[in-house]
Amino acid sequence: MTPIHVLDRMMAGEFPSVRKGPTMYLSPNHPDYDRLRDRATAAAPTGPPAPTGTLLASFPRPSHEGQDCELRLVLDEYQSNPYLSLRVWQRDASGAFWPTRRGVSVRMGEAEGIAAALVQALGRGEPAAPAQPTREAPPRRRQRPEGCRQWDDGGSPPPPSKGFDDAY
Repeated sequence: MTPIHVLDRMMAGEFPSVRKGPTMYLSPNHPDYDRLRDRATAAAPTGPPAPTGTLLASFPRPSHEGQDCELRLVLDEYQSNPYLSLRVWQRDASGAFWPTRRGVSVRMGEAEGIAAALVQALGRGEPAAPAQPTREAPPRRRQRPEGCRQWDDGGSPPPPSKGFDDAY
């Protein structure tokens, strides 16, 4: 299959997770034309990715394109770090769901603060206390050491002390 055929299949909606648009041109005169052509066709997805993690909630959602979509909340893990994934999944022509780029990942350390904010937004609770940051704040700018004279409000340094020129 040539890249042109892959492009035609993409434009027909066969690969919804792949960005629609022109592919890179591959010249038939290229010395590695056969290898590159085969690699382009092998990279085409054969089916939707298998869902990972634990599905916590799923909400049907209409899309402005008229396609069937759903919003999924999944508890997943990356390199032994748990996180929440809130992502829109879209149904293709064959009826399979594909993840879209529309979504967000939330660290578990941020989840409690987000949950409190959602409860407050729904009007079911008191205003929540602000969440504590999960990481240390960046170091503050260095302060002048004690005993150094401050510059004036205009940004000028203080006048030299008496005996400044005596050493030279």
